[in-house]
Order: sequence, then C-alpha cells, then structure tokens
Amino acid sequence: MGIPISPASLKIAGCGLGPPVTCNGTGFPTNNGTNPQGPTTVINGFPNSVSVDNAIAKINWQLNTSNSISGMYFFGNNNGTVEDFPELQPQWLTLIHTRAQVAGVSWITVPSSRWTNEVRFGYNRLNQPTYNGDHLVNPEAAYGLNTGVLTTPNTGGLPRIGFFGEFQTLGSFKWPKLQGPDTRFQLVDQVGYTRGAHSLKFGVELHRDTFGGGAMGNAKGSINFGGGGAFATSTALEDFFAGVPTNQSVLAGSPLRNIHNWAFAGFVQDDWRVARNLTLNFGLRYELNTVIQDANNLLGNFSPTLGLVQVGKQINSPYQGNHADFAPRAGFAWDLWGDGKTVLRGGAGVMYEAVNWETFLAFNNSFGLPSVPTGATLSGVPGPGTIQVGNLTPPPPAQWDTGPVFGNLSPSNLSCADPAAGGSPCPIMVVYPGITTPFVTHWAVSLQREFWPNVTFEMAYVGTHGSNLIGIRDINQPPEGSNILPSCATDPFCEQHARPYANKFPYLSNIFQMGNIYRSNYNALQLTFTTNNYHGLSMVAGYTWSHSLDDVAANWDFGYGYGLPVDSYNTGAEYASSDFDIRHRFTLAITYLLPGKKSFAQMLEGWQINSIVTISSPQPWGPIDLGTDVSGTGSLPVSPPAFSPNRWDFFGNPSDFKSTPVGIPFFPGTSNPACAAKALSVDGGIPGNATASLNSFGCYAAGNSVMIPPPLGQFGTMSRNLFRDTGFRTWDLSVAKNWKLTERWNAQFRAEFFNILNHPNFANPYGGQNGYGLNDPSVQPFGCGCATPDVAASNPVIGSGGNRAVQLGLKFTF
Repeated sequence: MGIPISPASLKIAGCGLGPPVTCNGTGFPTNNGTNPQGPTTVINGFPNSVSVDNAIAKINWQLNTSNSISGMYFFGNNNGTVEDFPELQPQWLTLIHTRAQVAGVSWITVPSSRWTNEVRFGYNRLNQPTYNGDHLVNPEAAYGLNTGVLTTPNTGGLPRIGFFGEFQTLGSFKWPKLQGPDTRFQLVDQVGYTRGAHSLKFGVELHRDTFGGGAMGNAKGSINFGGGGAFATSTALEDFFAGVPTNQSVLAGSPLRNIHNWAFAGFVQDDWRVARNLTLNFGLRYELNTVIQDANNLLGNFSPTLGLVQVGKQINSPYQGNHADFAPRAGFAWDLWGDGKTVLRGGAGVMYEAVNWETFLAFNNSFGLPSVPTGATLSGVPGPGTIQVGNLTPPPPAQWDTGPVFGNLSPSNLSCADPAAGGSPCPIMVVYPGITTPFVTHWAVSLQREFWPNVTFEMAYVGTHGSNLIGIRDINQPPEGSNILPSCATDPFCEQHARPYANKFPYLSNIFQMGNIYRSNYNALQLTFTTNNYHGLSMVAGYTWSHSLDDVAANWDFGYGYGLPVDSYNTGAEYASSDFDIRHRFTLAITYLLPGKKSFAQMLEGWQINSIVTISSPQPWGPIDLGTDVSGTGSLPVSPPAFSPNRWDFFGNPSDFKSTPVGIPFFPGTSNPACAAKALSVDGGIPGNATASLNSFGCYAAGNSVMIPPPLGQFGTMSRNLFRDTGFRTWDLSVAKNWKLTERWNAQFRAEFFNILNHPNFANPYGGQNGYGLNDPSVQPFGCGCATPDVAASNPVIGSGGNRAVQLGLKFTF
C-alpha cells in the first residue's frame, strides 16, 4: 500500500536507504559500485562538476622515400554531474559517464610522381550511460510514493510530476539512457593520379557501425495534474492537493537493443586545367547505407492494414533501403585577366544526410522502433510479435494511496486497449516504410579581387535547398474540435474515439510516424574584406544578407512543441523563417600591431590591439501553446505535460510583439477592448467560440496589435516564427604587451574586455533546442527575453551575450 501523497508527505530530498544506496551527507544518493550497470559516480553536491582523464599517443614512421605510416590512439574516461535544464533539486541532476577510445592508422604510398595512394583504418568505441542522480532510489522509501516501476535496474527515483501550464515539474523525465558500447570501424582507400592537364582522385570507403543500449526516458513514469482542457474546473495545484492526477504514462519493459548496419561509398573526381587561367572540377559520389538490424529482430513498425508488425515476422526490415544515392559535383575557377588578381569561382553539388540512429530509436528519449509493443495484449488478443515493451497511459488511480500508481508493469502484463473497455491505449513511434535519404543541393558563385598586396575583397552568393528532410507527425491525430463535440457529453473518451484509426486499431493512441515531410531553403549574399599584415593591420570584415526557411528545426523530440507540426495533416503550414534565420549579420575582427620605438624596458614597443565586433539582426520566435487544449485535439504522452501544439490568431504588425525583458502585456478574459472587439469580429458579431476562448485564456496586446486564442475547437491562423527578438550586438576588445626577454624566453601581458560597452543582449524567448521556452502564451511571462543568451543556454560567462567581463593574464613562452 502506498503512502498518501500530498505536499507534506512527498519527501523531495529523502534518502535513508540501505545498501547499495546510501547518502553522502548532502542528502544525495550515491552508487557505491555494487550495481554493475551503473557508473561509479558520487553526487557531491556541486552542480556541473566534471572529472576528466584523457590520454593520447601518436606515432609517425617514414619507412622510406615512398612510404610513411602514422597512427594515433586516444583514451578518455569522464564523469560528470551536470544540470540538464530544468532539474530543480540536486538529487535529480544528470550523471554522465563517458568512456571513449579512438584508434587510427594511415599508410601513404607514393610509388611515382604520378601516383599516390592513402589507406586509412579507424576504430572508435564509446560507452556513455546517463542517469538521474536518484536512479537507484526506491521511490516509496525515499519519497513516500509507491510507483511499482522497479522492474528494471536503474529506473528508480521520483517520477516526473508535472503541472499543466502552472508550475515547474518535479523529478526528471529524460533518463536513464544507456548508450554503448557503440563501435565503428572504417576502412578508406584513396588514390590520386596526375596525367597532363588532369588530376584524378578516386576511392572507396567501408563502415561497420554497431550500437548497444536504449533510451528509457519514461521508465520511472510521469504523472500530471491539471489541464482538464478548455472547460477545466480545477487548477493543477488543487488537483495536486486532492491527490488526483489528470493523466499519467510510463515505459514498461526494456527497450535495450543491439543494432548494426553497413555503409559503403565510392567516388571519382577530376580537376581539369583547361587553360592557364581556367580549371574545371567534376565529381560523382555514391553512398549506400544498409537498413539497421537488431540482433534479435526486436524492432517493430506500423502497417495501416495489419496494425503492429515486427521484423522477422510480418516484415523483413523496418523500412526499405535506398540504392540510388548518387551525388554529382561540379565547379570551376577562372582567373579572369590572367594576372592572379581577379578570380571567379562557382560550383554546385548534391550531399546526402546521414540520419542519426537516435531519430529511429530514441524519439523524445522514450519512443522508437524498439518500443512498438507487438508482444503486448492488444484489446484482449495476444499481439503478433515478441516485443514486450511499450509506453502505457494507464488510468490514474482515484487516490495515490490505493496501490502502485502505475499498476503491474511486468512485461507479461503489458496491455494496450480502448479506454472505454477499461484499458490503456498505447502511443508508438514508427517509420514510413518508403522513407528515403534526405539530401541537400548546394550552389555558390564568388568573385574575389586583390586590390593591393595582402588586401582582398570577395563577393559571393550561396544557396542550399534541403529535400526529403526528416520530420515526425501524428498520423492518428484527432481532428480539430474532437474534445468539444456534443458526443463528449456522454463519451469521456471522445478524443480517442475520434482518431482516424480508432475503429480498426482501438488500442493505439498517438502514432508518431517519421517520414520525408519537410524541406528547407537558404539564400545569402556574403561580402568579405580581408587584410593580412597591411602596415601592421590584419582584419577580416564580413557582412551577410540572407534568408533561411524551413518547416521545423527540431525533429527528434517534442521540445517546446517544435518536434511536431500543429496540424499533422497540413505539415506544409509549418514552412516559415528558420529558428536561426538572421537577415543581416556583420562581423569585424581586427589585430593591429602598433608601431614601436626603442625605449626603456621595451615599454614603447610590442603593443597589440585586438577587437571583435558582432552585430546581428533579430532572430525569429513564435508562440506555441502547449498548456491549453483550445484546438480540442488532446494531450501528448510526454512530460512535462503538454497538449498538442497550437498557435493563436494574430492581428496587426508583428514588429509590435518584439521580445522584452518583462514579456508581452497579458490581459485576462475580455479586459482588453481591442481583444474583445477582435474576438467578436471573428464570431461574426454574435458572441461565440472565439469570445468563449478569450474569456477562458485571455489575450496579449502591444502597440496596435493583439494576439487572441483561436475559437474553441480550431487551430490558430498565425504562421510559425512570426515575431522577432531584439537582435545581438557586442564588442570585445583586448590589449596585449609583448616582451622579448632572451633569445628563448618571451612574455605577454593581456587585458581582455568582453562586451566592453556592457550592451544588454536578451535571449530569444524560444531559445532553441536547450529549451529556454518562454514562447507559450498559456504561461506568463510570454515573449520574455528574461536572461542574457549565455545564461539562457546554461552556459554563463563562457557563452556569448553576458554583461561586461574583464580578464587579465600574464603568459611566458620559451
């Protein structure tokens, strides 16, 4: 029987367990080495502490005038206790143990003046388990919560306890994640041949990649409060005090796998010197990556006709292979006047992406092909396979003191079923069987001119287009408005029953499918002015005018809603300026050696000034509402808890909604007349769903612009990344004094000033993949650049954008 949960009984910093878990005096559990699967790491109470032990050995051997051999071996053994945002308590910090080995040998042969041959062999091995600090803790003894999840080693600790749109979460969701041993061996043979005006290169490459491990991010479970949809009658805090969760999910079984594949590539290239001032280049590369395989065929997928399928049973491989990945290249270099001062260059080519295995196996660190539950009981019938692992959404208990929170999670008890029949539907992540390799087409042309010796100017146009890019969408997403249908009054599971595959496969909820659904485009004008020791001045000044567009920046996790489109049936609506789009960027790097004059103690010579200036125009950001179910499409099986992503309706000038240090002004209900008038206009003059939505969720207004929630049961109309932040401006300066003490000894004193003007820079409200997300309109402050970019990226001082910092140094060289 579990201990009743409440703010008083939930022991957040508890320890007090017997071997093998003990406390080290700081309230943190430690691993004393008796657990063979865990790294021997002690959480010492100092966040972001890292120990590093590295060693490297190299050898170079000249056998004779035609043959030389070089080799290297690297060994690294690192332990880290770091904060992986947002971990609020020390016992939830992330433990990372990394053991890496890399070896390589290169043999170069030059049998004649025309022929060269280089053979390279490389091998690397990586083992990197990642845990939460309390992964060995029994949650009932330590926190007073009987979860019932201790069926797999290293999955103890507090489950992620989330509050829809109100408070930060408790616990940690991402780990454990066991990576390794990963190995790769690589064999490359590259031949060069010169004859007349042609310089040929051709070669082959062979890879063998293996992976052992898996992601168990939700193995300790997640429990969420609040978020009862558009018509919620209680808050998350009220539900927490009552001990009644809204929903929950947990990963049952073990997704640990042994994966491998082969990769082959071959290429041929010719540099043809057509004339003294013109060179052409042609090349062709072919790549073949075999489909990943598991040693025990424990990979699954989804078929719209068969349902859950498994490799070695209903299918031979999780997806089809690609056998036509040819990548042509072409380029030229033309000395226009033959004097070596004006050169026109151009080129174009195709490059194929190497899709990270993590995308297939560890989506959001808890979903993937290893966790398609083919071995579960599906609506009371045994499944078609043997994969007894899956993400469950069991019904929450009426009170937390009625037994194990997640129920019986032994693999043999794994079950997926319609909630109307008292079961728990299972979400899955699968791959479109016809998925192809993404590729990028790149082209560029540049004109370079030398004006004086060591002074050049270059103007270039660069373009890229990404095709067949990987994206993930929910092919079982309920239609908009599913949660506010009249049938919901009598059907508490109307969201589940509105899914496209509900009738045929009622035991499945979300079906996240990875496929070639996205694209990207980048075009840029690049100007560069360079001087190299011109009267003591070395300088690089660069200006870029560009525009980058794509559908989505993150494609391997939910992030802050950026891993999924708002409407999975209209992924093209996501196409907009990229998260990292910067229209204008200017950089200036200068080194100036001041003229010197002989003087006492060399005080009037050896002075040097260095400066770096960076000015960037604003980057995009856009609202993603994860805290309200205004679209009526339900919640995601994630923690922190989130509803399906949605955007609001915007009216006015996007420049009015620039991010600020305090956020965009919020107005509850219909308190803002402009918002109320716009909602009434959307309703057609008679209060309806738009006005009801405004009453429930409020609005934002700045300048002459307003942003209101969409009418209940609808997706928002605003585009992705509609707004911009405040840009980035910084000036770093350093002054150095050099002394020549003797023939062998030298000294240098440096005074360095970072952001010397102390210009305030504020982080983008979205903040990118690190998750600094203040772009959810259901949570205030919305649109807030509440920190400098370095702090927002969890990299203070070392990162860029902080306040003024001064550093003094004295260096001796000999």
